[in-house]
Amino acid sequence: MSKHDTWVRLLPGSPLENCLHLFPDGIPMRDPFAMQHQRGSTGETIAIWVIDLGRLDRRQLTAVVEAIASQCDADPGEVVAEAARRGGFALNGAWIASMECGAEGMQRTKELVDFLETASQPPSVKAFNDFVNDQKRRWLDGNEVPPPLPTSIEEVDPRLVTPELEIALFLRKIETMLGGGLGNKHSASGEDGK
Repeated sequence: MSKHDTWVRLLPGSPLENCLHLFPDGIPMRDPFAMQHQRGSTGETIAIWVIDLGRLDRRQLTAVVEAIASQCDADPGEVVAEAARRGGFALNGAWIASMECGAEGMQRTKELVDFLETASQPPSVKAFNDFVNDQKRRWLDGNEVPPPLPTSIEEVDPRLVTPELEIALFLRKIETMLGGGLGNKHSASGEDGK
């Protein structure tokens, strides 16, 4: 399985607000977009992101379990069982304020954009499920290897260019010129540098 490299920051008031101090670099996510959904209390569809269990340390894991159990008035054992069933802890996409990712996250985001541009609009449930199943097969269960991160904004797919990405690539270029040893969380290959 490839190493995931997506982190998110949450909006104030999120169910995990009391443990965010344990996540100074953001919360590690399994995917760079919501790949699951569930029905809300009024029947609405809620986009669900999945917190990456494999990238949580013991303190983070315990804090997330306690926060979710408290929020849902559930037994911590039930929270752990649900996380095991989902492949991680579910997080409502409405709480996500921003996302940062490495090579895998960028490649998978590009694949999502490609899918959305080529699928009939709106995409059918079958087409979306096929896309998600392909993502699971290649990126979650498989060993897909993403291309390296671009070194300049000119190398980035124009559909993915944001002002924040331009700044990040500029800072990465400076770090590379200075020897790359500045403790940046993400190296040019998208690996976690902790």
